[in-house]
Amino acid sequence: MSNISSFSLINSKVQKIKTEENLSSPGFAFMKFALATILKLNEEEVEDSLTDGPDDGEIDAVYIENNIVHIFTFKYTDQFELSKKNYPGSELEQFALHVDLFISGNLTKITINNAVWEKYEAIKNLTSRKIEFKIYVVSNKLEPTGSSSAKLEDIIAKFKGVEKPIYIDQEKLVEIVLDEKVTKINGSFHFIDKKYFEKSDGGIKTVIGIITAMDLIKLIKSNNDETLVNESIFNENVRVYKPNHRINKEIIESAKSNRNFEFFYLNNGITILCEEVDYLPNTRNPFVELTNLQIINGGQTSHSLFQVFKSDPEKLEDIELLVRICIAKRQPN
Repeated sequence: MSNISSFSLINSKVQKIKTEENLSSPGFAFMKFALATILKLNEEEVEDSLTDGPDDGEIDAVYIENNIVHIFTFKYTDQFELSKKNYPGSELEQFALHVDLFISGNLTKITINNAVWEKYEAIKNLTSRKIEFKIYVVSNKLEPTGSSSAKLEDIIAKFKGVEKPIYIDQEKLVEIVLDEKVTKINGSFHFIDKKYFEKSDGGIKTVIGIITAMDLIKLIKSNNDETLVNESIFNENVRVYKPNHRINKEIIESAKSNRNFEFFYLNNGITILCEEVDYLPNTRNPFVELTNLQIINGGQTSHSLFQVFKSDPEKLEDIELLVRICIAKRQPN
């Protein structure tokens, strides 16, 4: 069943991606969001997987993971009333037909676009003797009706070892999003000297201060592997890090320059959402403890500085950045 809360959660994330990446279609933004959410793909993997376009046979994305081939079809609506409808049966039939040709090896280049054909050719060149296929029907609408899904399932059943289709509707997609946030992340750092202040209005509280780049690195790095970022701290940050993006290259260059002390003035800093913040006010260099935190803005800055940390950590010693902490206590059930 479709509900306004689930619809709004997905729609807000889709619209944010559409705006930030200047995409023409919310449907395309939904594909990117869904691929990153379901398979935990990074931006480059998402871009490489997408096959959506004219003559795609409703095969919108193909991701090859070793010997596992993930095949997706997507449908999205930005109107809540339409999210109450089922996945369209006619389009699912087209998808079923082309999945049949794709898996059986009978696809012809003249009937399909280049993106799908390239994935088809790549699969034929896999060296593994056993190739597994996983089929996904993903939408913020309701699952397809029994008669529509039955046709897809009958086709897939012809192929030994191919799993039944995975149907992910609005509610299931929201469950995946929320499951990513089960683990609470706590962290800490020091404010620099007395460069911080607090603002409160009723139940709203914000603390703004300045921290060192090295304290940010300590906050975001994985406890299990110090060469990796703890990506869970960015679950609420929809924008996926793009290592080759021009802006991120500029951030890295700025951090490595001989005038990197100017970084504070050239960068917007980071915004953290947490349930609680604890520190001793009116003291120098107070130790700040954060409970159940998420970095909701500044993911590109954080990842770029982490790249500098891995290659030239001494460059971070002169870098300071602004941090804005928003406190939003979890409401009791």
